Amino acid sequence: MPEPASCSFRSTEECSLHLWLRIHRLRHLHLRQEHRDFDPPLFKGDATPPGFLLHLPAAGVVGVDAKSCQKTDGGDRCALTREEIAESSSFEWSSGIPVWYAFLPPGTEDNSWYWVRLQKLVDEGAEAGEAPRFVPRNQLVRIETKMDLGKLYRLPVPTHA
Repeated sequence: MPEPASCSFRSTEECSLHLWLRIHRLRHLHLRQEHRDFDPPLFKGDATPPGFLLHLPAAGVVGVDAKSCQKTDGGDRCALTREEIAESSSFEWSSGIPVWYAFLPPGTEDNSWYWVRLQKLVDEGAEAGEAPRFVPRNQLVRIETKMDLGKLYRLPVPTHA
């Protein structure tokens, strides 16, 4: 998705996600992520709010942080640093607002995003180690339209043996 000409956000990914949210008429609020922008300080320590607060009718308010994936010979690689995960975890813990990451794959022509819940990454050991945490594609949920957002909260149907 091309960057809007009038975008003044911190990153190209934030600009692209903001445009996607507006196109799909989703209620959202962009948050500047610098600690000094909150007076009085809302969050202590290393808590960093996500780029957006998004209202999902079925789930309430969630935080969404826009990220990008890199193209490699082995396919797209979507990665997060340990610091990003720790800051998002601290925000989620102190605010009670669930955080999702929305990844923009390189060269996406269909305006799709790939989403993953922060808690899923933490539960699977995302904070272990110093190297960036690569998120396997099978953990990401492809979101192309507003209707696809329902996939984020569908519970898997149990299979009976």
